[in-house]
Amino acid sequence: MRKTKKIKYLITPFALFSCISLLHADVKYANKPNANTSEAKAPNSFFNPPGRPEVKNGLDLFITADYLIWQALEQNVTAWEKGGFITLVGTNADRGTFHSPRFDWKSGARIGVGYNIGHDQWDTSLTWTWFEDDASNHGVSSAKGTIEGVISSPLFSVTSHKASSHLGLALNVLDLELGKEFYTSNWFTLRPFAGIRNAWVNQHWRTKFDDVISTNFIGQIEEFKVRLKQKFWGIGPRAGLNAEFGLIRELSIFSNTSLSLLYGFFKNTRTENSVTLQNVKTRNEASKKSAHSEQAIADLQLGLRWDHLINRERYHIRLQAGWEHHIFFDHNHFYNFSSGGSYAIDNLGGNLGFQGWFLSGRFDF
Repeated sequence: MRKTKKIKYLITPFALFSCISLLHADVKYANKPNANTSEAKAPNSFFNPPGRPEVKNGLDLFITADYLIWQALEQNVTAWEKGGFITLVGTNADRGTFHSPRFDWKSGARIGVGYNIGHDQWDTSLTWTWFEDDASNHGVSSAKGTIEGVISSPLFSVTSHKASSHLGLALNVLDLELGKEFYTSNWFTLRPFAGIRNAWVNQHWRTKFDDVISTNFIGQIEEFKVRLKQKFWGIGPRAGLNAEFGLIRELSIFSNTSLSLLYGFFKNTRTENSVTLQNVKTRNEASKKSAHSEQAIADLQLGLRWDHLINRERYHIRLQAGWEHHIFFDHNHFYNFSSGGSYAIDNLGGNLGFQGWFLSGRFDF
C-alpha cells in the first residue's frame, strides 16, 4: 500500500508537467508569423506567450501613422427655431423646426512612436491625435414662419428674416501608454494597457441674425450677433483592452477599447452684440464662466489588419483600416440665461463625439 502511494506521488508531478508541456506545444502562433515566442526572449511564457510584433537584430522601436476621415457630433447646439409661433387668437401655428449647425467630414491625423521593452515583453508608446471640424447652417424666413432666436438670451427675444451659424472645433490628444500583448489561443491575442491621456478641445460658435424684425430693445435693430467660446484642457488616467483574432496567416480582425477619466478645466465666454439701422454698434452682454470638472471619455475601434515581415525578418510592416468612435461625455458646457431679466444660467449640456474611418500603418525596426 505504501509502495503504491509512493509511485502515485512520483508519477503525479511528471504527469502534470507533461500536460503543461503539451498545452505549450499546441500553441502554434499561426496568427502572426512575426510573434516572438523563443525561450531566449520569454523563458517563463508557458502561459500567455507574448504576441507582439518582433524583428531580428532591430532597435525594438516602431512608428505609427494614421489618416483619419472623421465627423464631429455635438448635442444641444440649436441656434434658432423656424416657425412654430403664432400671436393671432384662433389661428394655429405651423409645426416649427429647430436648426443646428451641421458638422462636415474632415481629414485628421494621428502619429506615434513606441518601444518594445525587453523586460517581460511589454511595450510603451506615445501618440498624438489632431482633428479640426466646422459646422454651419443658414436659414431664411418663409410663409411658415420667421426665425426665432434660441441661442440668444431670453432677455433680447430676437426674431429675424435671416440667420447663419458657424461652429468651429479643434481637438488635440496625447496618449502615453504601457501594455503587453499575449496569446490566449492559437489565433487570439489580448493586450491590456494603461497610461495617461492629455486632451485639449477648443470651440468657437458664432450665430448672426440679419434683417431683425423685433427684439426687446428700444429702437430698431438690424443685426444681432451671439458669440460663444469654450476651451477645455484635461489630464488623467486611461486604461483599455486590445483584441485580435486571426483569420488567415498575416490577416486578422481587431478591436481596441479604452476609458479615460480626466481632471479638466472649462473656460467659457459669451458676448451678444447688436447693430442698429444707423450702424450704431453695442455690446449688449458679456460674461464668462470657468470651472474645474471631470471629463469621461470612451474610445472604440474596429478594423481589419495585415502584418508582414520583410528583409529576412529585420523589419515589420502593418497596415490596417476600420471604423472608430470617441465620446466625450457631457462635454457641452456652453451656457445660456434661463429667463429674461434673470442672472440664473443653464448649461446646454450634451455629449461631444467623433466618428469615422481610419487608415493606418506601422513600421518596426
